[in-house]
Parts: sequence; structure tokens; C-alpha cells
Amino acid sequence: MNLSTIPRRTYSIRMSSAKDIDVADFDKDGKSDYLICMASTFNNNDGQLAWFQRQTNNTYIKWTIEANGDFNQAEVADFDKDGD
Repeated sequence: MNLSTIPRRTYSIRMSSAKDIDVADFDKDGKSDYLICMASTFNNNDGQLAWFQRQTNNTYIKWTIEANGDFNQAEVADFDKDGD
């Protein structure tokens, strides 16, 4: 992967800190999406696991998968080995 071809965007994550970022095309539209684990801050249990879905205009929609936890790492894989 040539990282210089990926458009850079700033996305503010105010409530907690990013601990793990995985890049994959989750919705199979040919654009890289991001899965971000955000850890709790100061034991507030305010962490999140979120998918940032890239749109055709290179903006993102944030989909919260799980909230109110402490998320440090996630793995992206084709668990059923069907190619998608």
C-alpha cells in the first residue's frame, strides 16, 4: 500500500484517545474505511469502537459499533474465508 496516495483527513476524537486503527474496505465500495478503537479516558468508561465509512466526496460517516467501554485493539479479517 502506498500511503502517499491516501487522502489525509483530520477527524477530532474528543472524548477518548485512539489506541488502534485498522484500514479495510468494509463496505466493498473500493474506498478505504477505518476501524478505530478508542480507550477510556481517566477511567470514565467513555471509550468506543467505531467504523469511519469513507463517502464518495472523501468525507466520513462515523458508525459507533460499541460505546461505553475501554477498547484497545481490534482485528480485521475475513473470518468465513469467503473473500469479502
